Amino acid sequence: MNFKNCKPLILAACLAVTPVAMTGCTASGEHISAYKHLRTQLSYSQTFRIPSDGHEVVYLGVRDLSGVNMENDVNHYLREAFMSRPGFTMTTDPKQATLRVYVSFLPVQATSHNAQGGVATGALAGAAVGTTIAATTRHLYWRPEGSLLVLGLGLLGAGIGYAAESEIRIDRIIMSMDLEVEHSDGPYSAKSGNYDTYRTTVTCSGSQMNMDYRSAKPEMLRSMADGTVNMIFFR
Repeated sequence: MNFKNCKPLILAACLAVTPVAMTGCTASGEHISAYKHLRTQLSYSQTFRIPSDGHEVVYLGVRDLSGVNMENDVNHYLREAFMSRPGFTMTTDPKQATLRVYVSFLPVQATSHNAQGGVATGALAGAAVGTTIAATTRHLYWRPEGSLLVLGLGLLGAGIGYAAESEIRIDRIIMSMDLEVEHSDGPYSAKSGNYDTYRTTVTCSGSQMNMDYRSAKPEMLRSMADGTVNMIFFR
């Protein structure tokens, strides 16, 4: 193979490197971009709606079972969610409350895995670019150099895709809390038993690319608190 015959191959390879590199780096494309920002999803073991005249005195009790000191944060965001509703006030005396909310915050679960799809997609993209160039270049179509171009660009795309995957991590955090909600038309009376009890488990799943837990935690807790209040009264 002399240099003169290699010139078309070298030129074609140089022209192809940029699009293949870009495709390899974004080979997971839609999958990765979907996790650029924190994605949260709420679920409930049971849903219910409490009849209310819009005026409630709320007592909140939080028990932290997470083992990572979440009590103050959970209490803060739940109080904030209840207080954002007109006609709602808070009390520290459960006997004065018309709504008593008991929360058990469960251990936080965390998983992590590397982004997927970069190697295969990068290899296919590289091979496709090489095939296109070989097919449209008269000097390469029937020559061994054309096959080398397809193979080389395929390997290049796969390599870049692998490098991108190794640097990108999809993190997932799961927060859950058990709720027991007692509601009465007037202040609590143990003797009268004039209250209704509701129970559910609220779960928030948060996923993000290379998640910063410190910034994700308040957003997830706020989502859980707002979702809980909306589910109880406004669903």
